[in-house]
Amino acid sequence: MPRRKPLGWPRYMVPRRLRSGATAYYWVIPTWAKKNGCTLNIEALGTDYGDAKQRCDEVLNPQFDAWRKREEISLPSDHATPGTFDWMVAVYKSSPLYRKLLAKTRKSYDGALRLASQHKLKDGRNFGRLLLHSITPGAADRLFERLKERPEGGERVRTAVLAVTVCKRAWNIARRDKPTIVPWENPFDKMELSYEPKPTRPVTHDELIRVVKAAVIGPH
Repeated sequence: MPRRKPLGWPRYMVPRRLRSGATAYYWVIPTWAKKNGCTLNIEALGTDYGDAKQRCDEVLNPQFDAWRKREEISLPSDHATPGTFDWMVAVYKSSPLYRKLLAKTRKSYDGALRLASQHKLKDGRNFGRLLLHSITPGAADRLFERLKERPEGGERVRTAVLAVTVCKRAWNIARRDKPTIVPWENPFDKMELSYEPKPTRPVTHDELIRVVKAAVIGPH
């Protein structure tokens, strides 16, 4: 464990030597803040200094600063971890740009975001639990490919296109509100999306005759 902290060491990040000899990092809330009602908790940050520093700089310390200034912190009703995809969605839904949408549009957007959020990853986690800084353009592309596949078989390309398009919008709007937490690079940007609607089948002559016969024709 280094005796001197390197330049740029995050506030409230504490190193601890493990039995294995590795150094682990923790974000430790000041005692005075806890006594004054701060609801943030001590968090284990792992053994990678770069990841630990990024977590402190982009999520934990901005949240703590917001509490000190008594600013409102937008959190979803299920207390999703700040800095995750689910948290970003909640920030978007708290924005005026979302609230001014027509009810029908909001319902459609909600369904699209839910589809992305609840997508199961190979390790069993939902996509919504991923930290924003870990979602790369490649991860967005893979999500799109998975969402195109119906669970029962077949494709739902139009649904997948809507999902990643709404994800892109949500990311951009949330970044305007929380620029210190939401990364500038939007992984859903510049995706090569294509959707070719199925051509309408022409009506046959027999079908047309049946429709005409079934129609109720009023008196002239």
